[in-house]
This record gives sequence, C-alpha cells and structure tokens, in this order.
Amino acid sequence: MRGRIAVSACILSLLTLCACDSREQKEQTRQNISSSTPEIVSYIKDKYGFEPEISDSYSDGNTGIFGFSSNNCVIYKLKHGDEEFMAYADCRSDVHKFRDNYQSDDIKKAVADRIEKEFPESFVSASVGCGETAETYHEGDDTRPMFDVYFDGSDLSEVLAGDTLYADVFLVSEDLSDVERFDFVKDIAKSCESYNFRFISCRSEESAERIRTDRELHLLQKGASYPQFAQYVDSFRVISTNEDSCIYDELVYDPSVPEDVLMQ
Repeated sequence: MRGRIAVSACILSLLTLCACDSREQKEQTRQNISSSTPEIVSYIKDKYGFEPEISDSYSDGNTGIFGFSSNNCVIYKLKHGDEEFMAYADCRSDVHKFRDNYQSDDIKKAVADRIEKEFPESFVSASVGCGETAETYHEGDDTRPMFDVYFDGSDLSEVLAGDTLYADVFLVSEDLSDVERFDFVKDIAKSCESYNFRFISCRSEESAERIRTDRELHLLQKGASYPQFAQYVDSFRVISTNEDSCIYDELVYDPSVPEDVLMQ
C-alpha cells in the first residue's frame, strides 16, 4: 500500500509540476510574442522595404509525454500581397535574432543557375537545399530554408555563410571523370559550414526525370549493387566537405536482364 501511495504521490507531483511549467511557458510565450512582434515587422521592413501582414504567431518547441516544451523562439506566418512566407524570432537572449524564407526560392535558383552555367549542354535540373541550420524552421509543405542576410542577387557567399548547402544535379550523358571541372563547387560553398553535391549523369532526360521523382531510386547511393539504378544512370560524382577524393563510378546496365530482376 505504501508503494502505491508513493507512486501516486510522485505522479501527482509530476502533473502539478507540468501544470506549473505550462502556465510559466504560456506566460513566457506571451512575453516573447509581445516583444518580438514589433521587432519582426521592423526586421522585414528594414530588410525588404515593405511592412508584412502577420497572419499567425506561436511558440516553437517540442511535444513530449509531459506536454509541450517551448524553446523560447517564436514562429511567424507572414504575408505580403499574395505571397505567404515565414519568419523565426530567437528570443533566447536579450538581443533577439531573426531569419525568414522570403528569398529562399531566389537563393536556391541562383545556386542552380550557377551549376547550369558549368554544364549548359547536358543540364536538366538541380534540386538544391541550403540554409539548413538549427535555427531553420519547417512546417508542413513549407520546407523553404530561412536566412538572416538580404540576397542582392550576386553574392551567394554572404547569404550562405555558416549554413549547409547540398544539391542533386541531373545531367544527360555527361563525362564526370575530370575532377577539375568541379572546382566551382568550392567557390559556391566557400562560406558554408558544410556542403554535399551529387552530380548524376543520366542516360536520357526521361531517365533524369524518373530518378528525380522516384524517391526509392533517388535515394540509392553507389549503383554497383543496384542494377535498377544503372538502368537510368551511367555515372555520378559526389563533391562534399567530407570527400577530399571524389567518387566516380561507371555503372553498367545490361538490357538483357529481365525487368522483374532489375526491380528486385
């Protein structure tokens, strides 16, 4: 009986503590939103020259078995005309820090355009990810990374400083054997904390589209053990922070192998 009473008392204590924490967190969230709301408006106005409309704001954090735990950061959903975007206010110190994803698509396109410049004859597309830091917030389908520096359309190194950068680049029948052709990657990513580029030479534009859109095929790495990968790709190269020596594989596809074997 004493054991049950002790356990019950412990549970009651935890529930009481969680309730107190919840009240304290709600008050802290209220204070964070109250103080950062005028600041986020000023931040956007100073950065882009327009005053955003705030459609929603709430605390960021994690939900566990004892409820929601705030990290003292506020998420803002903003609008400018017909365009919706998000901003992030870090309230963990007296001086708040802000990031937003208003220019995210423009920044990723600038990276893709730089890659296409190096492979104008065979370039199909590039799936680019950037700005993926601990302070980047994603919600639902809005996976656009956030940045704190204004992008003027020319200086990628400034806006990408300290972030990560990665890309899957889809080419057609491209010779990837010359390592010097890829020096431009280090130029793009010179200010990044880390980077990872996969150059995938496909057998046709149709193959490139299949690899790009088929998640299972897209995630395959070295193709020697995956004949279904070699059906669409003849070679690829990885350029990354952790790869001083680049990877280059010739993938051999045997069309005489039955399709049901290829897909195993």
